[in-house]
Amino acid sequence: MAVVVIIGVLAVIGIASVRGYVYSAKTSEASSVVQAIRVAEERFRAEHQRYLSVSGAPNPLPANYYPNATPDRTKHTFFQSRPPAPAVDDLDRMWRLLDPPVAPNQLVQFGYVAVAGPPGVAMPAPHTTSKPVWPAAAAMADPWYLIEAKGNVDGDDVATLIVASSLSGELYIENEGE
Repeated sequence: MAVVVIIGVLAVIGIASVRGYVYSAKTSEASSVVQAIRVAEERFRAEHQRYLSVSGAPNPLPANYYPNATPDRTKHTFFQSRPPAPAVDDLDRMWRLLDPPVAPNQLVQFGYVAVAGPPGVAMPAPHTTSKPVWPAAAAMADPWYLIEAKGNVDGDDVATLIVASSLSGELYIENEGE
């Protein structure tokens, strides 16, 4: 009887550990796409001396994610359309203009927002519980961008959020694997 109980306890621990690794692996999809969006923003700035606000006006941060407005457990193709096909809508057109280096048919579970602003404009607060402290608008001497990824990797209605900005090379991850 004791052996059966020990095996049961070990099985529960093992299943919980594996589940955490699976959810963390799903979060890595969003991390790699956020890094690809960063690359595209820097490429756009090198050509145009500004970042591209793909998702619309930056303040407040839009809640209309791409390619799925309300991210859930469903996977979507990152690009809703590719040339020569016409853009599906203005949001699709802007993402095609930014053209992050994402595989043409890559399926993503997260939704993405990318906003940008000129010097002297305040950065918006992300949708995270813990809000970062950005410099005041007057202290923003350079153009900036903010990228947010949102997903519900395990279907429990607790969103995993990933935030990146031009102010640092770090990724902020909230509720990873939850």
